[in-house]
Amino acid sequence: MTRRIAQPARTSRARRGGVLPVVVLMLAIVSVVALNVIDTGGRETELGAMRIETARAFYAAESGLIGAARLRQGGLSLPSQGTTLTLPAGSAGSAQATFVTVPAPAATSGSVRVVGQSGLGQRRLELQFQLQ
Repeated sequence: MTRRIAQPARTSRARRGGVLPVVVLMLAIVSVVALNVIDTGGRETELGAMRIETARAFYAAESGLIGAARLRQGGLSLPSQGTTLTLPAGSAGSAQATFVTVPAPAATSGSVRVVGQSGLGQRRLELQFQLQ
């Protein structure tokens, strides 16, 4: 009697060779997901910085309008058109308020338009007034 021994080595070698492409594909998918997460985080950081700059620009324009209102209430002349006020630099940098539209000194009514700017952020505000 002759005994035959089955050769399971062939099937296990075939299986081992098939695992490698699956592992490479999985690593590629994980890499793409990781790169997307990193890219999204970078964009969120940029958006957050822009929101901060825009808020600072708004406050700069508001400061310019408050100063103009106080000058007008006190009977003093407003800054001339094109005048730029630089606000004190804080930990994040400085902001500016520029007077774009200013009524004539003798006017009893009109509007003052101020543009606030901080970095790339910019805001425009307008104050309409009427003296009696």
